[in-house]
Amino acid sequence: MLVITGAGTVFSAGGNVKDMVDRAGMFGGSPVEVFRGYRYGIQRIPLAVDGVEVPTICAVNGPAIGAGCDLAFMCDLRIASDQARFRETFVNLGIVPGDGGTYFLPRAVGAQKAAEMMFTGGAIPASEALEAGLVLKVVSPAKLMPATMVLAAEIARKPPVTIRLAKLLYRQGLRAANLPDFLELSAAFQALCHHTEEHIEAVRDFSARAREGSGTILRRGVAISVSPQTASTHIEASQARELQCGTAALSQVPQPAGQLLNEPGAQVARVLLALDEEQRDHLADSPDLEDGPQVPAKAEPCPMETPLSVERSRRWRMRSSVRFARE
Repeated sequence: MLVITGAGTVFSAGGNVKDMVDRAGMFGGSPVEVFRGYRYGIQRIPLAVDGVEVPTICAVNGPAIGAGCDLAFMCDLRIASDQARFRETFVNLGIVPGDGGTYFLPRAVGAQKAAEMMFTGGAIPASEALEAGLVLKVVSPAKLMPATMVLAAEIARKPPVTIRLAKLLYRQGLRAANLPDFLELSAAFQALCHHTEEHIEAVRDFSARAREGSGTILRRGVAISVSPQTASTHIEASQARELQCGTAALSQVPQPAGQLLNEPGAQVARVLLALDEEQRDHLADSPDLEDGPQVPAKAEPCPMETPLSVERSRRWRMRSSVRFARE
């Protein structure tokens, strides 16, 4: 994983406007010299970021202006502080993005939003960026890096070879000229995955859990250990603030935690619910529960992984480090 963030309270202020005024540094010289300055200077950044084999996350801790805004959208994923704002200021200065921003921005935010940002040069606050899908989430400055590292750790636990191939396929999908060629590439990558040790171990472990009679379903940060007859879940906990643990009959879990299953009377071996304070009180006071689930005042760590999956991730990382060290 690669995580990019800024130092201090600003993510990146972009190009040096004083040098532009003074025609100094990379902005000085003839048109040919300026061209070479961009080509062998700042354009090394998009080539380097785009060439990273593993997923990249940008933790936008403050204003991302001009080339700094473009850098954020060169990454695969973005999490922003509530102090962040995004602004494509090039047109305001009578220039165009020389760092490849017009290549990355439409692919990251869509043509319509990219056009608005590039043609107006206006600032987009973090809240609007979240609504427009420019970032995954917005958190307070103090929670920015912890939230980013949680996401990075979740991705890092996946099979290393598969993640690299998925990243490459994702990038190629954004640029594919036609569907038939892209499907050929997808089939080739899938054939490779079917012969990796990671895939063979993963399907064996999945089959072993099915034979043991239980499995774990993950959806929106909520984990449920259920009977083998359980096939799906529809948990909605987008307003959750804390992860709380409780045990109850499936049919007795109250709203608004969500419609858990279509299978009436199914029993939950363990239910981990993300509840806000009002939902916790509702669950604890539910008249339908004779004993009521034990919901602590403060959340205890809830095991989101089985020992088997943890050990498998450890083996994947060990093999990956040896493999890529050899390369």
